[in-house]
Amino acid sequence: MRRCVVATVLLACFVTLARADYVYMRYILGGKKKDGDNSGQNQGGAQTPADPKGGGGGAGGNVETEAITVVAVVEVNGKPSVIPIPGRPLKATVKHKFGTTNLYNDDLLKVQLISVPSVKQQYFTKHKGLSDANRNPDKDIDFADWCLNKGLITEAEQWLNGLANVYKADKPTGNKKYDDAMKAYPKVRDALAKRIEKEDTTSYWRQKLGFRLEQSDHYSLLYNATHATPEHKRRLEMLEQNMKAFYYWFALRGQELAMPDQKLVVAMFDQPDQFVIQRALIEDEPLSTDGFFSARDNVVVFSSQRLDGPAALFARQMQGRYQEGWDEETLLQGKAASKKAQVTADESYSMQTLALLNRALKDESERAAVTHEGTRQLLVACGLQKPNVAMPQWLQFGMGAVFETAKGPFPLAPAGVEVAYWPSFAAPSWEYARIFQAFQKDNVLPPQGQPSGTILRAVVTDRVFNTVLGPLDQQGLVRARTLGWGLSYYLAKTRIAGVVRFYKELSTMPRDMELEPREILACFARAFDCANAAGTDINPGAFEALAKDWLAFMQTVQAPGAEYKLGQDQTQPGGGPAGGPGGGPTGPANKGKGG
Repeated sequence: MRRCVVATVLLACFVTLARADYVYMRYILGGKKKDGDNSGQNQGGAQTPADPKGGGGGAGGNVETEAITVVAVVEVNGKPSVIPIPGRPLKATVKHKFGTTNLYNDDLLKVQLISVPSVKQQYFTKHKGLSDANRNPDKDIDFADWCLNKGLITEAEQWLNGLANVYKADKPTGNKKYDDAMKAYPKVRDALAKRIEKEDTTSYWRQKLGFRLEQSDHYSLLYNATHATPEHKRRLEMLEQNMKAFYYWFALRGQELAMPDQKLVVAMFDQPDQFVIQRALIEDEPLSTDGFFSARDNVVVFSSQRLDGPAALFARQMQGRYQEGWDEETLLQGKAASKKAQVTADESYSMQTLALLNRALKDESERAAVTHEGTRQLLVACGLQKPNVAMPQWLQFGMGAVFETAKGPFPLAPAGVEVAYWPSFAAPSWEYARIFQAFQKDNVLPPQGQPSGTILRAVVTDRVFNTVLGPLDQQGLVRARTLGWGLSYYLAKTRIAGVVRFYKELSTMPRDMELEPREILACFARAFDCANAAGTDINPGAFEALAKDWLAFMQTVQAPGAEYKLGQDQTQPGGGPAGGPGGGPTGPANKGKGG
């Protein structure tokens, strides 16, 4: 009886919902399930991060979920059509970028409408607030930067074009940030508008692999599938957008990066086992996305399928359903599509929702691989990183993570924010910002009783990565990656000129040799003005000051969505999040059968 009451209250809340901006979907694939369980974090037995000092159980201890689940979020276009059925779970029709879906809800498939401003809504609100009366050069550049942070590349370009059209280079404003950006941006924009014609590297790899070819203005995609698919074009479009965002972001900081002299090569393997074999020939580091980057070859390699356990299992289950006669594309248009003689409405709605979940998981995988591995490729292509110099692991991973929209599920994430709601380009990481906060809250950054420089030295010299015990040391790996992201994010946001100098310092190091920790530390100290007089080591006082500034800056970094209380257990009557009305994932879970 209690479950029916909860469902009725939630439905009453949904019926009065002015709009919902996201659909949150969580599907239980198998395993045990607690009644009312909607935890969702650390799917598939992933562990929470450990104390950066090296001990166990730091920020939250070891937690394993009892159910194997997959989670995804999809932005809604327009107002959902909600069908009120007293005593029954949510039933609604929503439009989204993949099509239309009649949503379904039962004990295994949890679907909720989340009322949080979409990125476009956030954009219009922020844009409206920039009236002529309160605009200034700093706000103009900050707004363009904010657009890039939210993945609004076209909007950033339009805004910057407007600024560039009225800017006169011979009459600078005196605002260095604005003037530097306005001098760099038009040159970068015009360079990006030119198609790269040289294809020597493309020809070499195509002949070596024997793959088919699909191209865009700046990229060559080699693939071994039997025929071209919409996915290939989608990857190229994502890569082009990521390239624009990368170059524009540096231009906003007065950095006019060099363009590659020939098309960048990416390869895609159709089957996971083929991808795994190729990766084993290049590197043995644990994957962070469904792809990897070979710096020496300057080639990105993608898997066409997700490789993380629960998502891969779910994809196989869905493939079995499609082989039974269901058609994915038709389902994504909100229609029953099965060769079965009879299909009930509940069967159709269930398959539509599962098809949407499956497509959303794939889209999340593609975006994460492009933004992380594609960014690492651009760092080499633009000349910042030398392909034959061994880079510190924290810098390689960290800079990729700064510009990445990570795929979930995220360690330590509360229910409802296990995955990203919107793109995050050079903004606080959906995955690592919350973990870094947990480390600082637990007073382990720096280790108690030790100076701040202790943790900075451990990151810069790669000790946090070198102490990871192996692929099964999930706590050590998450700790190292979180700290690598944290330092890279701080440096990119506050000391970008130093980042460029650091790459230049590293480029002078011997080729094809692992760098000694003292060599990395000396390069870092020279780049960030904390070296001794000889430039051979750190200046302890200046290094400690830099470390303190880093940790103080990170105290101000909020996890994405915090301004809307995403994932916070602050519910209003009816189970809706405090950020808006209606059934957010922090409220009671929908129960019961039916659709």
